[in-house]
Amino acid sequence: MNKITEIFVKNPLLFLWPLCIIKKELVLILSFAYLIMFYFHRGIKLTRYSKVLLSIGAIQCLAIVFAMLINSFELNRVFAALNTTLIWINAGMILSIYTKYNVRISIKNCGIMAIINISILFIVTIFGIFLHFKGMNISIPGGRQLLNDDYINGQLTYRTCCFFEYPTLISMFCFVNIPFAIKFLDSKKFKYLTIGFLFIACMISIYMSRSRWGLLLCLFLFAVFVFLKELRKGKDVKSYIIFSVFLVGILVSPAIFTILMKLLNSRSGSNSMRFIIYYESVKSSISNNFLIGCGVKNMIGGYPLGSHSSIIGSFYKTGLIGFALFMYLYIMILFKSIKDINHHIILSASILSILCFMIFEDIDGTNWLWIYFALLISFIICRKKKHGDVDTCEKKIEEDTICDAEMGKELPL
Repeated sequence: MNKITEIFVKNPLLFLWPLCIIKKELVLILSFAYLIMFYFHRGIKLTRYSKVLLSIGAIQCLAIVFAMLINSFELNRVFAALNTTLIWINAGMILSIYTKYNVRISIKNCGIMAIINISILFIVTIFGIFLHFKGMNISIPGGRQLLNDDYINGQLTYRTCCFFEYPTLISMFCFVNIPFAIKFLDSKKFKYLTIGFLFIACMISIYMSRSRWGLLLCLFLFAVFVFLKELRKGKDVKSYIIFSVFLVGILVSPAIFTILMKLLNSRSGSNSMRFIIYYESVKSSISNNFLIGCGVKNMIGGYPLGSHSSIIGSFYKTGLIGFALFMYLYIMILFKSIKDINHHIILSASILSILCFMIFEDIDGTNWLWIYFALLISFIICRKKKHGDVDTCEKKIEEDTICDAEMGKELPL
């Protein structure tokens, strides 16, 4: 196997930052080059999940052809639609690679790389705050900026973008890295202190990106990890009751409720625009092609229809048929994550966070995200518990773990 391909297979997080900041068209080319090299080395066997992803991509491709026969579109809109189609197919193939084949990754190397990725994000965020007070900003080739202008209830302010395509990707970046970082830190000394610092770094980065939904989901991720981790230690029921009451007390307290409501309502203009996009997207799909959707995104008020929600976007782009396939895949992943959460806490919780995030954001808004989400999904699909003894299995394969669905081996995260 090509050396670069082998490195990506063993430590996919090594390339995450570069893939996040380069243009998504280049990410698409690189990912297909990776698939071609892997195919000629070992071939690619499709899984049930992969077939669904490829089917959705094929339906959108058909919808694009129909849309172009009926209407005229700007070339950039057509290319954007084709990019989306190809990245769904690409994600399906990568999911198959990590699910079907004996893929060995190092928890240590991936964990260290995840910590480095989150640390870089935090440093860039702090640097962005500093530049804002200096009245400065930084751009890189491709039009990516460190800071973006933002309006909160009509008042001009800023949000950190950290050279991502759009600011809310910062939350998804954290959700991709957190499982590997936590798994690595979980066996180290002072693990709760270091994990606490890790979550604080993530939450500051997400908060400065002004992602309300991302901030709430990061809190959810941390709460699930702490609660279930303590639960697995076999502590007495009294400890759980005290912890549960404390957690519920925090969540329902008037002060916390006020803060959360203020956070959710802080960008009323954004909320209104979202619902307009949702309504027009559904309306347009029904009126144009109810079965296979619109394929190519039209614009409304400077925003593409079918955006800001992966669920509604699937209906807009691929119609009823594609939407049914998407929901089938969504529910399968949802149930699989919930079922495995007691065995693979932080991985399942991260996947659940991304699934929740998909309600109000696009999973295919940028190319690297679908690739790495498919990577996370593959790690819960390919596991088959033996004798229900996950802890014993984790101890035996702490450093190098194997993901092999056919052999029943595990990659615990």
